[in-house]
Amino acid sequence: MRLRRRILALGLLAVAAGLESPALAQSAAPAADKAPSPGKQPAEDKSGGEPSAAPLPGPGAGYTWSDAPKKKGNGVRHRPLKVDPTKPLASSPSFAMLADGRSVVSLYLSKKTPVTRGGTGTLVHFELPSVQIGVWNNTNPLVTTHFATPLARVQLHRTKTGAQLELVLRSAVNVTHEVLAGPGGTLLLKITLPALSGAARPEGGAPPAPPAAPSPAKP
Repeated sequence: MRLRRRILALGLLAVAAGLESPALAQSAAPAADKAPSPGKQPAEDKSGGEPSAAPLPGPGAGYTWSDAPKKKGNGVRHRPLKVDPTKPLASSPSFAMLADGRSVVSLYLSKKTPVTRGGTGTLVHFELPSVQIGVWNNTNPLVTTHFATPLARVQLHRTKTGAQLELVLRSAVNVTHEVLAGPGGTLLLKITLPALSGAARPEGGAPPAPPAAPSPAKP
């Protein structure tokens, strides 16, 4: 019984050793040479013969996600914005039309800061020292050319010392502003522009108010 087991074990070892040899493996699997290796797929062979193997994408290939900032057209990358909690943070500027034809630009700040007005004519700006802009979208221009207002656009810029709110006007008008204290130590910069005259209204803007009807003559 033991002798039979030993003979059977020796036979299995011989078979295994024979399969490991290149000659026997080639004869046992003649189609293995033509099968594509893992990670490859047959590519079209224009010569009319057997298709050649073309590499497939490796592990992890395909669409990937990255939080790195994207390149602009000029090759400049936007650096991630860093926000200091001890400094004022600006919101996006807003615009509104009033019932009497005047228009208002508002800018909210998370903390109080001195506001300095500058510029003349059709370009008015407000310097905001130490003010941060936490979102890149807040620096996009707010265009108001389709409203009946002297304002053409308003835009928030980053500067070396903080931020600047810039107003581009259609014509030189008297622009007034006030700085109001908000809840929790916040600040509101409110800029008021006068009503636009009917002759200077843009195409598609609100029409001027009709003249008042004359009162009937008393008998």
